[in-house]
Amino acid sequence: MTTPECFTPVPADQVAGIFGLHATLLLSAAAGGVDDVMTVSSACPLGHGTPFRLMSVIGKNHFTRGLIEKSRRFAMSVPTAAIAGPALKLGFIGLAKDPEKLAHCRAEIFRAAGYDVPLVAGSAAWAVFDLVDEPEMAGKHDILIGDCVAAWADPRIYENGHWKLAGLPTAMKPLHYWEGMNFYVPGEAVTVK
Repeated sequence: MTTPECFTPVPADQVAGIFGLHATLLLSAAAGGVDDVMTVSSACPLGHGTPFRLMSVIGKNHFTRGLIEKSRRFAMSVPTAAIAGPALKLGFIGLAKDPEKLAHCRAEIFRAAGYDVPLVAGSAAWAVFDLVDEPEMAGKHDILIGDCVAAWADPRIYENGHWKLAGLPTAMKPLHYWEGMNFYVPGEAVTVK
């Protein structure tokens, strides 16, 4: 599903654009031989500097948060409409209740060379983050902050710091969660002259 030509490095100064779309994200982590992925829609860029910094609200009750706190690392994948089913299920099933969650959600994961954190195949872009020590934010507000250490994208969808969504088949477009069982994908571009 994710081939080498669809998995190309993104320069550090172009990572912010991946998250500027504010699409639904798949947050993943691994620790002690356990992988987990969960759907998140609350992630926000913290500036456009290098390294790129991202924050996300992850409650203490989420299994994935424990893995992040143990490993000090997490990843974000930007799912496409092609994997809308798994993306939705990953948000409703917890690994603590279903140890076979990833298989039951049909989530295909892989790892980038040098990074022991799962990435979700079929996504448009991926980024790996090192957890930033912000105990008050994490403890009081459930906000985890990460500095990007590596990023990749499918160059058919994201390249040179820009999303290339015009004319793409729906299956290749990033998802935005709407409500219930529904997502939407970006529609037509509107250019102001």
